[in-house]
Amino acid sequence: MINHTSEKWLFIVDNDITVPTLDWLPRLAKHISQNPEIEVFNPELFQPHDDEYSPHAAFEISNGGVRLNPVKVNGLTNMFHGCGTVINRSMFNRIGLFDDQMFALEEWDLSFRAILSGAPIKARFVSDIKVIHDHRPITRDEDKIAITVRYDVDRIDASFKRLAQKHNIVLKDDWRPWVSEQVSYLSGSSRQQSYFVRFSKKWLRRLKRVARGIIVKSRRRL
Repeated sequence: MINHTSEKWLFIVDNDITVPTLDWLPRLAKHISQNPEIEVFNPELFQPHDDEYSPHAAFEISNGGVRLNPVKVNGLTNMFHGCGTVINRSMFNRIGLFDDQMFALEEWDLSFRAILSGAPIKARFVSDIKVIHDHRPITRDEDKIAITVRYDVDRIDASFKRLAQKHNIVLKDDWRPWVSEQVSYLSGSSRQQSYFVRFSKKWLRRLKRVARGIIVKSRRRL
């Protein structure tokens, strides 16, 4: 589809993305004007089904492995969201298009490609523009079939393996529980428990952050 467009900037979205920031376009234009070197702008991506924002992070590839390092708010990064992202066409001209043989993780592939070439993607998080990726539980049988296609374990596994083989790296094989949770939530089988689960996870994350802070302070005192 990218080859069938000619615009300089492309807004990559899914069909369940909404933009609650009403003046997002002039805000984006300002960011583009102030940051002419940036190839990708990542708005704040909120996911109601997980009750959290996507983290501000950057990839680090070393010793055959990959890790995510946190970056500051509105900070620079070398990665981008798979949806709800604004991309300059020059990035695709420089790195290449999405790998159409991958069912998932295409944006990771582009990021890895750029990092390993020695010229990482020049991306920035922008906190004053918000997008919502709203995965909602569905009830129609045909939609439930679509969910099984969207979260096809074999295809996702094949994408992970292709990504690892292309870039000669090792990726953590811990994604299956998340896929099961998504299928359960979207198909409605866990709808009654979904609020309690999200609430519990949210407070568990907060407790972990507090605990880490206490540990750091204790170590400093020692």
